[in-house]
Amino acid sequence: SLEMPSGLYIQGAGTQVTIFKQIADSVGPVLKSSYGSNIKIITLHDFYVDGNRADFTDPTIYNDGIYFEGGNAADNASCVARAVHVERATGNGWHFGSNRHQISLQYCYAKNCGNKIVGSDPLANSTGYGLRINSCADAFVGAGCGFGSNQNTSITIATSATPVIDSAEIWWAGTDTVDKPNIEFFKCPNFSCTNNNIDRSRVAAVKVTGRFTTSDQPYHENGFITGNTFLFPYGSGGAGVDGDVDFIQLKDTSGILISGNQFRANANDSGTDSRVVLVNYIVKKIPSSTVLDIAFTGNHWSTRTGGKPFVTAICNDYSIFSRLEASGTFTPQIKDNSSTVATTSNSSGAWFADGNTVTYKVALENITTTGLSLSDETRIYGLLAPNPLGTAFQTTGTVQFQQINVSTPAMGYVASVEGGDNYISIRGIVDNVNRSRIPLSELNSGTADIWLSISLPLHAPNGS
Repeated sequence: SLEMPSGLYIQGAGTQVTIFKQIADSVGPVLKSSYGSNIKIITLHDFYVDGNRADFTDPTIYNDGIYFEGGNAADNASCVARAVHVERATGNGWHFGSNRHQISLQYCYAKNCGNKIVGSDPLANSTGYGLRINSCADAFVGAGCGFGSNQNTSITIATSATPVIDSAEIWWAGTDTVDKPNIEFFKCPNFSCTNNNIDRSRVAAVKVTGRFTTSDQPYHENGFITGNTFLFPYGSGGAGVDGDVDFIQLKDTSGILISGNQFRANANDSGTDSRVVLVNYIVKKIPSSTVLDIAFTGNHWSTRTGGKPFVTAICNDYSIFSRLEASGTFTPQIKDNSSTVATTSNSSGAWFADGNTVTYKVALENITTTGLSLSDETRIYGLLAPNPLGTAFQTTGTVQFQQINVSTPAMGYVASVEGGDNYISIRGIVDNVNRSRIPLSELNSGTADIWLSISLPLHAPNGS
């Protein structure tokens, strides 16, 4: 190892100059700065660190490529690195300990780090992060940086104030048996993740967690996830199996703006469509007592040929939101009781969520009912979630239609979702008798059209 005192400046003779190679496995980190006072300023520029340990299998030794221990908070110790490439360390590519302030990395890389350990959990004795920052302030990962192909999370930042990841390339992390997020923020107030390309996530592209355990108080992150491009999730273990592949996971946190991002899904490597969660990713397994303040606006998403569409769900527990702004599209479908789907020339749907209310707009044109059980009720499916109100509640909206031959003329018609239902039906208001329903037999097959708008709550009021 090379031990770095304060003020040391290392510069390579040119790009891709290997100054460390074939380090003995027991030596320790390739490049190290120890804890202590007066370890204040370190500048790294233009060299290549190769730990040459990719095939090393001793589970008791895992050493980082560049390892900077913490210091005293009053020292304001800093590190500036430009064009430093770290590869094949048995531990982390980069590690910054507590109280290391003003970290700035540009055009820096870390890949292929972490022990190659045989066993059910390859990470049991290895960290293998691309970049790990712990309890630091003002960390900046900027243009030209790239982190990925490591056994653990590509970038993890914990209990650090105002970290910024801007204009970097971040790709998959983990192994075929252990999935890890590309980027993880843990208890980081005022973080910023902007303008990055975040590619090939296995379980989550960005994960934000706000507290240690469910018994801790909620932790306010006040973070920004904006202007990023999220590409081509792999799926679990890199095999692309169907299941939750979350672009973003937020847990036990609040005050997050998610805006101006591009989300793209595709068919994965195995040829099986990976199921990408676009909106359900917002919260996973979070106590319902947690209150969030999430703004999700101005984002765009698309699915490449062969990919499944984004899952139409907003979150696992709707009661956690104090504010949610989101919008999206879906494909409404008319089905009979056997789930046979009617064909149309146009099936368009849009949803707009604001706070606890989501509004649906639906257009179904030239509806063909051939092959459906015509005695069944006309029901329109595709809602993000069932109506959370009790069965005593009837939520109604506006509807207009044509080429429907109703057998019981009504004074008017409404779009309706009963409490607990996950579909929209059309009800007639008939004088002095019960509401009427429209069976599929009354739609003039091939020419019937339906347009409607209806607003539903995302979660029931307290106590209901």
